Amino acid sequence: ATVIVNKEGKIHLVNSQTEKIFGYTRDELIGKGIEVLMPSRYKSAHHEHIKSFSVKPKVRAMGAAGKELFAQHKDGKEFPVEISLSPLETIDGFYTSAAIRDVTKQKLIEKEIKKSEEKYKDIVESISDMLCTHDLDGKIISVNAAATKMLGYDADTLLKMTIQDILAPNVSGLYPVSISALIKNGY
Repeated sequence: ATVIVNKEGKIHLVNSQTEKIFGYTRDELIGKGIEVLMPSRYKSAHHEHIKSFSVKPKVRAMGAAGKELFAQHKDGKEFPVEISLSPLETIDGFYTSAAIRDVTKQKLIEKEIKKSEEKYKDIVESISDMLCTHDLDGKIISVNAAATKMLGYDADTLLKMTIQDILAPNVSGLYPVSISALIKNGY
């Protein structure tokens, strides 16, 4: 969605995607303050943000790193967004273009991935057999509790080692050959 506001923060122009994700018609938005699209907790500080952006206008993402932003639909329902700001100098004056992206689906996917990762971690930790994963260079990238117990190293120490460091001397030399064969065969 694209929303263009003047230096006072009044909506000057919107596209059809703005109407779609916010539930307002174009006529309901033109001339209104941009705050109509925000949850109330953002509204009081937003005027100062508009002022500071007009003093130092530059293309940038809105919000602080790691902080989630939310917009508000006409029906009052909030949804997560990413917003990019771009200054526009025109013969009619200064405007700001806000590219607003509804990231609801992305956030749900991230939540499912995190849930899946936690489930995987729980399964790996419950295995009584030693489990170490490593990259193609042999650097250990994860270990389970059984591995730390069997090898006698804490996880931080193991994560600084290579798989060859923990293999018995009689098989350690075979490791590079075995990995090369796996890579050659597409595994």
